[in-house]
Amino acid sequence: MRVLMVAVIWMCLLCQAWCTEPVFTHVFRDDNDVKISLYDSVGIWIDWSNDLDIHTILGSTDIEFAHPDPDIELKVPFSVWLKLELVNATAVAREEYFSYCLDADSVWVYGVSNGHVTDEKITGSAIDRIDKSIPSMYSYSFVSLDAGEARTYYIRMQFNRVVTQEHLTHVLIQPAKPLIHRVMSDYAWHSFYAGIMLLFGLFSLFMYFMFREKEFIFFGSLMIFFGLYFLKNYGVVDAFFFSNYRSSIISFGQSIVSGIILSLSFFMYGYIGLKKQLPVFYRVHLYFTIFSALYAHVGKLIFGNLGVISYSHNFIAMIWIVLTIVPIIILARRKDESARVLLISIGFLFLGSSFFLLSSQNIVQTNSFMKYGFQIGTIIFSGVLFFGLFDKINSIRREKERFEELDQFKSRFFANISHEFRTPLTLMMAPLSQLKEQVDREEDKVLLDMALRNADRQLLLVNQLLDLSRLDAGKMAIQASEEDFIPQLKGIVYSYESLASRKNIHLSLDCPYEELPLYFERDKIEKIFYNLLSNAFKFTPAGGEILVWLKKGKNEISIGIQDTGVGIEEERLPFIFERFFQADPGKSENQEGSGIGLALAKELVQLHSGSIQVQSVFGKGTTFTVTLPLGSAHLKPEEILVKNPTLAEISYPSKKSEAIELSEDQKMAASLLKAPNGAARILLIEDNEDMRFFISQRLESAFSIIEAKDGAEGIRQAIKHMPDLIISDVMMPKKNGYEVCQALKTDVRTSHIPIILLTAKAAQEDKQEGLETGADDYLLKPFDLKELETRVKNLIQIR
Repeated sequence: MRVLMVAVIWMCLLCQAWCTEPVFTHVFRDDNDVKISLYDSVGIWIDWSNDLDIHTILGSTDIEFAHPDPDIELKVPFSVWLKLELVNATAVAREEYFSYCLDADSVWVYGVSNGHVTDEKITGSAIDRIDKSIPSMYSYSFVSLDAGEARTYYIRMQFNRVVTQEHLTHVLIQPAKPLIHRVMSDYAWHSFYAGIMLLFGLFSLFMYFMFREKEFIFFGSLMIFFGLYFLKNYGVVDAFFFSNYRSSIISFGQSIVSGIILSLSFFMYGYIGLKKQLPVFYRVHLYFTIFSALYAHVGKLIFGNLGVISYSHNFIAMIWIVLTIVPIIILARRKDESARVLLISIGFLFLGSSFFLLSSQNIVQTNSFMKYGFQIGTIIFSGVLFFGLFDKINSIRREKERFEELDQFKSRFFANISHEFRTPLTLMMAPLSQLKEQVDREEDKVLLDMALRNADRQLLLVNQLLDLSRLDAGKMAIQASEEDFIPQLKGIVYSYESLASRKNIHLSLDCPYEELPLYFERDKIEKIFYNLLSNAFKFTPAGGEILVWLKKGKNEISIGIQDTGVGIEEERLPFIFERFFQADPGKSENQEGSGIGLALAKELVQLHSGSIQVQSVFGKGTTFTVTLPLGSAHLKPEEILVKNPTLAEISYPSKKSEAIELSEDQKMAASLLKAPNGAARILLIEDNEDMRFFISQRLESAFSIIEAKDGAEGIRQAIKHMPDLIISDVMMPKKNGYEVCQALKTDVRTSHIPIILLTAKAAQEDKQEGLETGADDYLLKPFDLKELETRVKNLIQIR
């Protein structure tokens, strides 16, 4: 009978269970700190209308919650309602957090007791992170249960994108304190890591401003993008900055990935010199890099959803990684030091990322090193490269010091060589001029003319080399003054009329202006147009034409030199302004050049803040166009010269001339000076014996000559003999001409003696230095002996 009663009771219970809704319950039985999946503890009901609320759910008798149907077909948008009961069977209160599927745009959580809603919360991926209970890219809801308390929870998750069936019941619960501690620890670590990357990046940018090497910009950008990547990947950026990133047209996260791809690629190009060492591979990698960086963005704009192309983009990224590593390995095997450093650093990055992937896939046991392996790898990667860049800095510094030494050596070399060239040129040109005046045979005069012409050509070459060296050293500054440009241009053009007549070339000037004020430096403008006109005459055959034209614009003028010469081949045009490049090396010997003139002309035009262009048709002719700015806005204050002529410039012309006439009193004084007994004494200080002999020979008929072979001896001789005038070279052993001048002009015994400096230094500042030390006159080698003699007589006369 008792057995029958038990059987009846069990049958009744089974019938009741069959006829009522299943019970979905999770019971907390101990106080542990583990994360628990509620997949099997929740009931599910899908709201296809997507508009039911909690009150409708509670008041309806037709809604039944059940386990999810694995064969269900999901069509968006829809809402999923979950139901479960939480029971705290422990003796202590519990504080827990629900966490949900990231694909749920919004999640409503309702706590229900005795059929009434007692608690309501909202979260979800579409909710601003700062408005969540925990500011994170993940969705959490806080719940608390007293000891022994039971409460039913209804959860509504709204989906606006297609998901699989497993996502519908993706709900976990975990203790609050460990979760908050873990989130804050992650934020702290990721922020610390990002700070390290930011410091690397900022320091690299600082290095760029010091050394102007583009690799530092790309390395700094790479470090910043790495920092942002992990802040974004672990939710820090989403939690505090870009909360609505899902609605952005361009994904912020994908933009960071594109930044990493571009920065690493361009850093690699500069660091290992890929373009120079593997040019074909460089082009392939460059095009694929740009494609990889833009692929996801263009895909999202086309398809409207980044998820559509995410898998294909991952495949493209893998190809890009392989293409990046291959050239590094190739160059490392060629024993390229930079490639080896980059390969080692990438090895650490690959190792760290491997540990991270193995840990995230639960293939190996997770620990702190595994969890943060990727970030640790990037730090080591950055550190190795950073030290590699420091080594490059040292190399740059050593290279810079070497170039500075070379510049100093070059400046000294050209200064010395100018003296060594100009002195022999003087000894060649002056005797040749004397001989030309004395010979009667026409054949001898022709030979002497040829010798003088080639000596002049040699002098021009020396001057051009000196000008280029000064430009390279940054020691040539413009000293512009406002003058009428028309007489200057006409003077330059008309000075070639005799040459045009001899070569049977028609030279014409098209200048419609009577006056044109312009800021320029006379000497440099002359060099520019002398070079361009000489070049035109050199390559224009007999019977040809050369036209010089001037046009005025609103803010500039243009001067063209147009010839009907042989022209320049198109492939040579880009190089004609390069130094030592000859436009047509196949021409005859009398048309060969040094390849310096056009380079110097371009540098001097740029010194005037102008430009020079060339157009040429091979076989028809060439046109050079010089453009110069009007006004003085392009000039610095120190580049504008306020004319204040020196005594020497007032008394004597600056160029060689035989037309310096003496006044009647000067002529009478000069004739008296020729008297043997009353001859004026001249101290000649010159270290070159030939030059001393040559000058003495010319002056000894009219003056008493005292010689000194260096500056120190010259000072002693001046004090001893008290000459009427001193002629001194500038570059001499023991004491140079400036030091001699300074010593004698500051000594009351000798300060009244006029001094003429002879020098091969052609720059205006060198002349200025000599005059500032007290020199009364300044003569540039090679000089004309008649001019020297005239200046000597004038200075003695006015003494």
